[in-house]
Amino acid sequence: MNQAPPIHNCLFKPAVKALLCVLILVLTACVLPQRPDPNLPGQHWLKKGQPPLAQGLRDQPTILETDRALGFDDCVFLAMQQAPGLIHGAVELEIAQLRKDSAYWKQYPEVQMVFNVTNNLTRRNDGETDFLVGFSVNSYNPVASHFSHEASMIMQNIAILTHQKAIETMAEQIGEILLRLELQAAIRQKQEILPELARKAEAYWRTAKSDPEYDSIELARAIQKQKQAQAILDKTDAEMASQRLNLKLLLGLDPTHTLNLESSFPKMFNTKSMGFDQAGASNWEPAWEANTETRISQLSLRLQDFNIMLAWSRYLPEAGVEIFSGNPVSGYVDNSTEGDVFAVLKLSIPLLDYGNRSRGVEEARLQKTKTKESVRQYRLNFAHRWTQADQGLNLLKATRALTEENLALAKLEAKRATIEFESGQSSFAQVLEGQEKVTQEEIRVAEALFNLRRQKLNRHFMSGDFSHRFFGPHLTPKNHTPVE
Repeated sequence: MNQAPPIHNCLFKPAVKALLCVLILVLTACVLPQRPDPNLPGQHWLKKGQPPLAQGLRDQPTILETDRALGFDDCVFLAMQQAPGLIHGAVELEIAQLRKDSAYWKQYPEVQMVFNVTNNLTRRNDGETDFLVGFSVNSYNPVASHFSHEASMIMQNIAILTHQKAIETMAEQIGEILLRLELQAAIRQKQEILPELARKAEAYWRTAKSDPEYDSIELARAIQKQKQAQAILDKTDAEMASQRLNLKLLLGLDPTHTLNLESSFPKMFNTKSMGFDQAGASNWEPAWEANTETRISQLSLRLQDFNIMLAWSRYLPEAGVEIFSGNPVSGYVDNSTEGDVFAVLKLSIPLLDYGNRSRGVEEARLQKTKTKESVRQYRLNFAHRWTQADQGLNLLKATRALTEENLALAKLEAKRATIEFESGQSSFAQVLEGQEKVTQEEIRVAEALFNLRRQKLNRHFMSGDFSHRFFGPHLTPKNHTPVE
């Protein structure tokens, strides 16, 4: 009766060593602390990036605990810390960082521990059960790994700029809401005179002694104008409350939170640094270079170059190494009981892939062509938008000048109506109409100023000045030869 040959005791020595190594690795993995889950990733990213205006970021949470009125910069910093709309982009930053780290370590060979048990099932020749323990490196292409790492770094920069663009978009929304609140406060201040005018009209027509029927109609009109004026004030208050609620949503605040804002425009906005008091440059090319979307498109074009190189690198052979110990051959006459150490070098050369690699290169080239066309189209659109913004700015300046002239004329007509009424040449109704027209023209002046400021706010973001002021000057990418 045949018996299976015994397993040599010496073969258990490498196995025991390997098992001890695995046990040590498992215990180390258990002991290592886990990567902390970033609470509020937007704030987490800011603390690492340290933008120029965020040097005092650690003190920003105390803003809500004090009675200090918030301006535009304060609101933007508060949104950067806790706004729900920015959490997604901040998490994408963390993911891009992890992918870049993974691509970096993939530049080095991935070493695997291999356990192999060989058993002769038929026993027709001399043989025994062998236990092989070793290490292996499979499918290692250092060139492809290098280009993957370069591409991952560009993708991380794109994620950073994408997050910055989201911040810019939210900051522009915050700025427009603050401008609207300032406009509505100015309008309400002008509208407060309307109930007073209506009360004066009521008092006058109660004591008037002309045509009784005419006097009663004018009295009814005066009473109705009081109701109308109060309804106008209530509508303005509701609009302001709605705008403040929208602002709280952008800032990530509770709807019941009491939000204290700056009341004057110069304190709410840094007019000097934001360019509200400046004419603004008419050359669009510097603004194009500094614009965040332009920088994203330029990085995307560079990313396509590395994707082409990555596709070409698939043609290179892949290397592999195996190192193991054991006794894989048991048929020698002078079979020894001691295990040997073996090294196997492998080189995998692409031979027949049915055009798969070639199609990959061609696809990468087509992707770059599409990206170049997108950049060219965006540059053309930016030039048109900038020109239209310039024309719109000139139109708004002219509109504001016209409203101011109309206001001056309305004041003169109101003064003339008052003089004519005192001399008995006109009625009291014409005096009231003149004063109401002055109020309407004052509101139109405030609206024209709001439109002009909103256009300048848009220019502040479009020119890249906001990005430069909050995040610092962008780094010019290193010169590189485009890949075709």
